[in-house]
Amino acid sequence: MRFLSYMVLVLVLCCTALGVHRLLTPAAAPATISDADPSSARFVCPMHPSIHAQSAGICPICGMPLSPIGTSSKGLVYIDDKRRQTIGVCTQAVERGARTLMIRAPALITYDETRRTTIAPRFGGWVKSVYGNVPGSTVHAGDALFSIYSPELVAAQTDYLSAWSARSGAGADIGSADSLIALSRTKLMRLGMPEDQLAAFEQHPQLIDQLIIRAPADGTIIERTVVPGARIESGGVAMQLADLSTVWLEASVYAQDLTLLAPGQLLSVRAGDDPSLVLEAPITTVLPEFDPATRSGHIRAQLPNPQGRLRIGMLMECTVSVPLGQVLTVPDGAVIYAGEKRIAFVAIGGGHYRPTRVTVGRRGDDWIEVTEGLQAGDQVVSKGVFLLASESRLASGLEQW
Repeated sequence: MRFLSYMVLVLVLCCTALGVHRLLTPAAAPATISDADPSSARFVCPMHPSIHAQSAGICPICGMPLSPIGTSSKGLVYIDDKRRQTIGVCTQAVERGARTLMIRAPALITYDETRRTTIAPRFGGWVKSVYGNVPGSTVHAGDALFSIYSPELVAAQTDYLSAWSARSGAGADIGSADSLIALSRTKLMRLGMPEDQLAAFEQHPQLIDQLIIRAPADGTIIERTVVPGARIESGGVAMQLADLSTVWLEASVYAQDLTLLAPGQLLSVRAGDDPSLVLEAPITTVLPEFDPATRSGHIRAQLPNPQGRLRIGMLMECTVSVPLGQVLTVPDGAVIYAGEKRIAFVAIGGGHYRPTRVTVGRRGDDWIEVTEGLQAGDQVVSKGVFLLASESRLASGLEQW
């Protein structure tokens, strides 16, 4: 009897233990949406790795689209509708279309070097007179600039007169005398004696002690180094003239934009201090020099200046439109610069956003070219990006950043 009571007690204890075990044992994991072997699955839920399938679908637990196997879920951000409206998160589709890049560059007005003239006598001497020509004065071809006394030029004239005297002497060798005359005349011409003064000297053979230097072309005096009584050496610069009817514009362009420019492209030019002064001119030269300090190169254009409104040293602003063709772009605010990385947040549905590393190209006024990382039609976050970035950093433990 005692044995039977003992057996009943043991049976009751066993049933009780079995019931407790069933209560404490967790429920089985939800069934996957694929009956196939998980090792052959190609899609998985980033939030619930136990949910997998062979084709794209929706997670039955969170309603999130399945991601391809191998897609990392680190940094994934979830924001419900109410909070998304509160913080102002907006998305915009990635677009592929024709874009035009507006390149803007500061510029400076300089002299047209093809229209500059240097007055440098080929003989030394002393300046006798300067005919009121000061820097800024306008002169015309043939105007007297200054006069100079040169012992070298007087000696050459003396040789010329001696050759003529020898030719006219009794018993003179005409052939030899003519050769000496020709040599003396050539010497005077090489010294820079003007044709009109040489003709007057030959017509009236008298020594000219003051040679008048005249303007060879129309222009404005931009430099004058001579004053009455000053000594000037052979080849020394006495004056410089510039024809300001045309000027050069030289613009500084950043390296990444310089490769898009070529001679012939039209520049729109505006004066920084005078908005009413707007001109257009083609690029004439892309200069070969590069400034490593500013990481920029220079382009040049020739501008007409008939009224003299363009002054040397004037600051200008120039713009050139460069068509880029069909490019993939996102809004300007969609890309975050994190050190050497460029990150955009892609909306993947169900209030989830995935940080995606992208490679960017040219940058316009309100768009950025994307060369890698996104496809046309992807929805990227255009507003509220920095709030998502903060949560993504926390969610990924800063590994994505």
